[in-house]
Amino acid sequence: MSIEKEAIKYVIKYLRKKGFDVGDVSRKRGYNGYDLLAQKKRKKPVRIEV
Repeated sequence: MSIEKEAIKYVIKYLRKKGFDVGDVSRKRGYNGYDLLAQKKRKKPVRIEV
């Protein structure tokens, strides 16, 4: 597995521990420039590039 994929898995796990809902958008169209979309309840989503 590539280093980037391992890093994405690590960040997803970390953010979920902190109470975020996390989506991997690295392979989806329309999400250019970032890999993850994280959001806490009723808060603005955070875009993350790994």
